[in-house]
Amino acid sequence: MASACIDVYVKLPSGKNAQYDLFSTDTIAILCGEIAKRENLDRNRLKIKYQGKVLKKSSALGYLGVVAETILKVEIVQPQDLTIKVLYSEETKVITISNLKTVIDLITEIEKSIDLNNKMITTKCGMRISRNGTVLDELGLVSGEELIVSEISTATNATTSDPSLSESDLDEIKTSFNAQGKKVEVAFSFDTTGSMYAYLDTVRQNLKQACSRLIADIPNIRISLIAHGDYCDQSTYVIRMVDLTSDVQELVTFAKDVPSTSGGDTPECYEWVLRKSQSLDWAEDSAKALVVIGDSPPHEMDHTDQRIDWHDDLDVLTGMGVKVYGVHAGGSVESKFFYQELADRSGGSYLPLKNFDVITDMFLAVCYNESDENHLEEFVQEIENTGEMTEAKREIFTSLKSEKKTDKPQEIDNRQMYTWWNKPRKSNRMVPPSYYYDQQKDNWSSRSLSNDVTSSVATRILSSVSPGVNTKSPKRSIRVKLCKKTCVVM
Repeated sequence: MASACIDVYVKLPSGKNAQYDLFSTDTIAILCGEIAKRENLDRNRLKIKYQGKVLKKSSALGYLGVVAETILKVEIVQPQDLTIKVLYSEETKVITISNLKTVIDLITEIEKSIDLNNKMITTKCGMRISRNGTVLDELGLVSGEELIVSEISTATNATTSDPSLSESDLDEIKTSFNAQGKKVEVAFSFDTTGSMYAYLDTVRQNLKQACSRLIADIPNIRISLIAHGDYCDQSTYVIRMVDLTSDVQELVTFAKDVPSTSGGDTPECYEWVLRKSQSLDWAEDSAKALVVIGDSPPHEMDHTDQRIDWHDDLDVLTGMGVKVYGVHAGGSVESKFFYQELADRSGGSYLPLKNFDVITDMFLAVCYNESDENHLEEFVQEIENTGEMTEAKREIFTSLKSEKKTDKPQEIDNRQMYTWWNKPRKSNRMVPPSYYYDQQKDNWSSRSLSNDVTSSVATRILSSVSPGVNTKSPKRSIRVKLCKKTCVVM
């Protein structure tokens, strides 16, 4: 039995790490129970995900393939009241219930006003709700959801079990009820140093209205916000993130509370943004985009002990299916090459940002562009009809719809003159880095740690490894040795 034991290292959103010794036959529910007991949490508040998919609590670790180097993620669900509309016999019953309650609790509430004998409950898209212990949040029910109570008849049973309809046919029929079935995930990264903070300040003034509109127009959208300064801003923060979510209030609160940073020098830590954004809760089957908004280039590799080559981390994101939009504020010729390369290399778009007042419309336009071409066209037409179109907005909309442009030979030659573009020569590797990363504390300092070598390797394991993506790390052999018989839960 010892060989079936798995050391599970849990990393909570707070950054706290904990270890759990479990067997491969233990279920996700058992893991959640152990975490809840130690952290004094409601077990129904815990989700464990793999590549954006919620793992069923009834599934065993071994069945799910949890082995060495498997990276999972722990998420704590925020409690909220759901307003559920129950439609039956031309009447509507409204039920208020916590998202942490189970399906059993929901059905019990419905039974208080409706006799469910010989009746079934379905969602509007045809999913049947059966009496079980699944948490409502895990089931995917949201506030405003409409449930339909109908009589169980022979005709109904014949339709759902008709052998002429394959499972894929039934799925297609259900999906057709929702014309906006495509999942869209967009992360917006804001540079909060100096004058760049004004862009985030402008967005947050309209963020609640913008996000509410997006969720209404694109029901399956999730948005992430990233704020970053530079490595010298550790006393304030280097980077802060709110993970991909459809919770408008969570996004609004994050944008309202995040402060500005100083930055210190001209390059900023955009390479760290590319690295950290890989750990967001990206789903496998979604249209994914990272929008990098800034006015400076990244640091060169030797600036930190992590030796981050932004080209490599951009390639990792591209391999994950994430398109990167390079939103270039200001008119710096040098930094323009960076934002163009972000877009060209990943299949995204290069967007010049010349005025503060276009940032909110850019925010909306990128999301619509990822969802559907018609959405973007309708939005552009709306701006035209309301008389709000400006040259700056038109330039952004045109860039979103235009084909990727090939760099001219002279422009390619000009990029090579910048140290942040090229990998350093071997002789430069002996130059001490300016900043060191402590993985355990998740912070940066200008002083070397005694275990900075171990920290560097561990950081690469936790921060840059994406299942199914070959990062070609030169420390691969060391990493495998450290991860042997270990499961890391992010």
